[in-house]
Formats: sequence, structure tokens, C-alpha cells
Amino acid sequence: MNWPRLNTRPAIRRRRSWQPNLEEVEGRQLLSAIGAEHAATAHAADAYGKVGQQLLRAPTSDAMNVPGVAGTRMNTFQSGAIHWSPTTGAHALYAVYGAIGAEYAATAYETDYYGTVVHQILGAPTSDEMDVPGVAGARMNTFQGGAIYWSPATGAHVVYGAIGGLYNSMGGPTSYLGLPTSDEQGIPGGRETYFQGGKILWNPQNGARAVQAVSSMTFDTGYITFDNGVPVGGSAELTAYVDGSYHFTGHFHDSGLPSYNDSLVIGLVSPSGVLYTFVHTGHMAGTFESGSRDDNWDVSGTNPALAAGWADLEGCRWYWSASTSADWNPLIGQIEQVAGTVLSVVSIVVA
Repeated sequence: MNWPRLNTRPAIRRRRSWQPNLEEVEGRQLLSAIGAEHAATAHAADAYGKVGQQLLRAPTSDAMNVPGVAGTRMNTFQSGAIHWSPTTGAHALYAVYGAIGAEYAATAYETDYYGTVVHQILGAPTSDEMDVPGVAGARMNTFQGGAIYWSPATGAHVVYGAIGGLYNSMGGPTSYLGLPTSDEQGIPGGRETYFQGGKILWNPQNGARAVQAVSSMTFDTGYITFDNGVPVGGSAELTAYVDGSYHFTGHFHDSGLPSYNDSLVIGLVSPSGVLYTFVHTGHMAGTFESGSRDDNWDVSGTNPALAAGWADLEGCRWYWSASTSADWNPLIGQIEQVAGTVLSVVSIVVA
């Protein structure tokens, strides 16, 4: 007898993709979750007490994908947007007053150090606009990959990535850094973000480091000697101030028979690649020449370029180079070579 052949393969169950429900609001198709968030904004307010729903106003789009943020949907409104994803839920971004929504939209045209679009790094919002804890008058939205902060004094700025990680570990806006005053921006070999009380620098070799804003910086060469048995020694110290003033002092002594000219350059290299040079040239008499064996200098002054670039200069690298020659130009070349990327040179003083 021939028995009928049985199909022993398990039945294939086709998985139905889940789609959120839609509802109509003022002639536009909104996701139900976005509609609920829109309704909830009637009971929310911005930094000035404006009702959220009045800020958003009427919808201007049907439900659509968020460009560059996979799995996220949105509806735009006359003055903002509401974003939704299965993992973050629905959250409103206002495009007026605090301009957090406008800043979020602008990140679609910004990239990080590796060329990744910042909008993709941030992902979907994970909160509605809210007060910044511990900072009166400031507002913020959190996102999957960062946050946007706003205040009347600083505007709206985004913080994310390694800079955002260090910022958060320090206490964020309640740390000495305060609120961000710039978006993350490129510098030679890395990135930086400015804050009210300083900045955070980052590069792929060393990671992120915070630099506190200061009113002065002092650079001390320590004791200086020369090769090949040249009998000259000395030291120098430079103090620069936030108002552009400086105090440049030093001393060289000749303890040998011949006389020497001397030159010294102290170079400050800002993170953006600007080299500020402080130059001294002088003369010391040896045994065979009458005159002082010492070359002492004490110079003070003010330079507008120093004041204008102060915020950039904070956290600078610095170098010095000295020679028993009156020609100091090669010394600047040596500093440039050691410093790496130097985009421009500002000569502050020749003493």
C-alpha cells in the first residue's frame, strides 16, 4: 500500500511589521503617540512660561521618517516638531525662543571628527524640553547620543561624543564649565567645545581634557644651558594676561672668555594653530671685552592680538628655544617644526 506523503516541515509564520496607529489632527495624519504628546504639550511650558501647544501651533506635515535617524518618525508643526521612536517615545522640540529644535535641525549639516553627521549621533530625543537641573533660566533636551542646552545668554548648543562624556562626568552645567557657548568645532588634529567657564579639547591620541578659563598664564623655562661647552646660562619667565598685557623677564650670564650675543624665543601655540612669539635679543661681554657679563631684561606691554585670541590660547602648548646668536628667526622655525601644525604666527614683542 502506498501511503500519502506527509509534509514534515514546520509551518512558516510570517512576521507582521508593527505600525503605530495614525490619527488626524487639523487635516494632517499624526502618529497616535505624537498626537498624545501634542495634547500633553497643552500642559507644558517653555522657559518663558509659554504653553507648549501654543508654541508648536498647527501640524505642517503628515507622519514621516526622520532623515538620517533610522526607525524614528516625526510630525512637523508651524513652530517645532515632535519625534517618536519605539525606544524613546514621543517628545516635542520647539523652534522658537530657546531654539533647541532649530539647533537639532542644524546638526543635520554638521559632522564630527570622523565625518559622521551629528544629527545621526544624537538620534531621537529622549525628553521633552525641561529645566536644566541646578541652572536657573536654562533649558535642555536630551537625546539618545547627547544633549542640547539653551539659555538667553548662551543660545542653543549641542554636546555629544567624548566631549559630552567628560562634560557629564564633571557635573555638566553645574561644573565650573557651566553651559556650552559653542557647538563642537574642528581644530588641528582634534575638536573643541567652548563653555562659560572654559573649554574641552579632544584628539584621538589623548582623548578629552577640560581647560578652565583663567585670567593669566605663566611660563617658566627653568635653567637654560647651551651645548658644546658654551659658558652661558640663564632663565626666562613670561606671564600673559587676559586683557592682552604681558610681563617678559629673563637673565643670561657669560662666564667665559669670548663675548656672546644671545636670543631667546618663547612660543605659545593655541589649539587652533596660532603661534604667539615673544622674542628677546641681547649681548654679554666676556673676559676680552669691557662691559657687563649679564644680559637682564624686564619688559611689560600690551598687545590687542593677545587679548582677542585669549579664549583660544587657553590650554595652549608652549615651547622655548635659545641661541648664542643675534638671529632669532631660526628659533621660531625650530618651534614651528616641533609644534607641528601652525596656521599663523603673531609676533608679540622683541625685547
